[in-house]
Amino acid sequence: MKINGMWTAFTETDSLNKALKEMQGENISYAPVFTNTDDEIVKGLINIVDVLAALIYRNDSYKELYVSDVMDKNFTVITEKINLDEVIIEELEDKSFPMIIINNEGKFRGLLTENELVHIQHKNLRYMKTILDNIDEGIIAVDENNVIAYINESWKQIHSIGGEELIGTSVKEKFPESKIGDVNKKNNGNIQGIPVHLNLTGATVVPSYKPILDNDHNNLGAMAIVKDYSKINDLYIGINQINKLNLLFSSIFDNLKEAVFLVDKKLRITYANKEFISKYHVGNGDDLPDNEIKRLVRDKYKLTKVNSFSNELELQYNGQKENTNFTGIPIYDAGQNLEGMIVILQDVTFINNLNYEIDKKSRLLDYYKKQVSKIPSEMICESEEFKEVISTALKVASTSVSVLIEGENGVGKELVAHLIHNNSERKDKPFVPVNCGAIPESLWESEMFGYEEGAFTGAKRGGKAGIFEIADEGTVFLDEIGELSLATQVKMLRFLQNMEIAKVGRNGSKKIDVRIIAATNKNLEKLVKNSEFREDLYYRLNVVKLDVPPLRSRVDEIKPLTERFMEIFNDRYDKNVSISQGAIRLLEHNSWPGNIRQLRNTVEQSVIMCDKVIQPYDLVLEGNGSVGDVAEDSKTNNSGVFDSKDKWNIPIRVQAMEKLLIQEALEANGYNKTMTIQTLNISRKTFYKKIKDYGLMI
Repeated sequence: MKINGMWTAFTETDSLNKALKEMQGENISYAPVFTNTDDEIVKGLINIVDVLAALIYRNDSYKELYVSDVMDKNFTVITEKINLDEVIIEELEDKSFPMIIINNEGKFRGLLTENELVHIQHKNLRYMKTILDNIDEGIIAVDENNVIAYINESWKQIHSIGGEELIGTSVKEKFPESKIGDVNKKNNGNIQGIPVHLNLTGATVVPSYKPILDNDHNNLGAMAIVKDYSKINDLYIGINQINKLNLLFSSIFDNLKEAVFLVDKKLRITYANKEFISKYHVGNGDDLPDNEIKRLVRDKYKLTKVNSFSNELELQYNGQKENTNFTGIPIYDAGQNLEGMIVILQDVTFINNLNYEIDKKSRLLDYYKKQVSKIPSEMICESEEFKEVISTALKVASTSVSVLIEGENGVGKELVAHLIHNNSERKDKPFVPVNCGAIPESLWESEMFGYEEGAFTGAKRGGKAGIFEIADEGTVFLDEIGELSLATQVKMLRFLQNMEIAKVGRNGSKKIDVRIIAATNKNLEKLVKNSEFREDLYYRLNVVKLDVPPLRSRVDEIKPLTERFMEIFNDRYDKNVSISQGAIRLLEHNSWPGNIRQLRNTVEQSVIMCDKVIQPYDLVLEGNGSVGDVAEDSKTNNSGVFDSKDKWNIPIRVQAMEKLLIQEALEANGYNKTMTIQTLNISRKTFYKKIKDYGLMI
């Protein structure tokens, strides 16, 4: 018969022939025996081997044998809810198989054979191994003799080793640095885990040691749970960074004028900044107070999907109504479930002020953009001094006041004058430069004011318009104003006072509208004190004064200026010459008495003379920073243009010194080539080759 449609069972009165037939038909080895089929109470077990043996070896072949004749009444019973680990832990020698499985009412539920128990345990072992192999920590276990018995996959990955060859070996021999062999039930694994470097695998780990004990606390071995030190270190770094970020964000929020808080689904505040706590007297862990804020947040949580939102509320604060902008930002978890909400409360007055400041900054930014766009590409502004000059020039450009530009020769005074003119209302009118030092005193009036036909011998037919008349409504740039004679200064002063010109040979005068920009490389204030320049003219010209700094005080601009000049001259001479960093450093160390003009000429000459890369020895410099001075300085104290890299660069140092020696020998011999060759003790062929290579002039 079938029990629950699953198990074949018999009663004590069933015949063995019937039992044998059904057991063979179901291909089963064991079957339970009941007193009757209704109570399902097990009385014993029959084994197909016993049934078959009884039928074969019975004395009387005609005698009917029954199940009760071979039934085994000594069987082990377990409940269906028993933990199989308890079954395995107990002494199996005292158990009989198969075991009878019953429910709480004592009724039969099944059989557990030895093979099934082994299969279940094997399955459990595979399951446990899979779990151990998939945890992040590495695990190594040894038996009571410190022989390695188990290693999980994470341990192998941490140590970059297969691990199979270690099973069955002594842990103390393979890993003498480990303390796993010192673990026992007495110290209970309380050996502190500190970073350990294992020489065999080269890995550094942080171990935690534990003893392995049975139910009677007998020592079965020990285990070490190890973590990759680099990952732990990264984790600590990450935690520290998170803590720093938390402190940073808290500090930022606490210094905001806005009230900020974070609220969960239960309308409980999980974070509040100082402003919110100060205003509403609630903080972390408190419920939201009953007001419009709570109502609005509660209504949002009722929605299926919440997007960022903004509302304007009227709230009570210190007994007064305050218009507040309420901004909500939902927070979703990885499953897109709404988990919280950030709320920012902003005073509308503050927002208005903020908008005003933003608008102000925007206008200021637009102004600076316009100012920057006014500066021509060839004008490099890197130094603070020169930036201040350009800023002042752009401010006065929109006016018509006279400007006095002072600075050494070659600093770019005319470029500044052009900048002022091009950013003024006169930009579409003439810009006329005049070199005051190039006009003789006797011709000043005729050149500047013009003359009529027949005004003097040699006068052109029809007369000639003067410079001031040509530049009418435009700008006159008076360069080298300090070169004017005192007599000419009087004439210039009269013009500036009345803005009228009287042509030579004409009785009447004519009104002229020109802007005067004067420039000089002299100290006019000192000339005034020495009575070499009229004080009244000085103050007429010096409404706004610009002092253009020399190039030696604008070292940051030398490299971009050089690169700009390289582009110009490479394009002009159809070349592709570059410049080395050593050459750039040499240029930056030069004193540049001729300023930008001298730098431009130096770069142009180098581009013409070089084919590929301009090296320090290719530069022909004059002044305190010349090659000779730098080389001499390098011989004494290793300073100069050669940095730590160039100092030991033999080709660069040798070529620079070779060029210097040839130049000095030429100068010492009055540029007599024969004497110079003898002095240098080199062949004529070598001499001319060096002259060509170094671009020397003879």
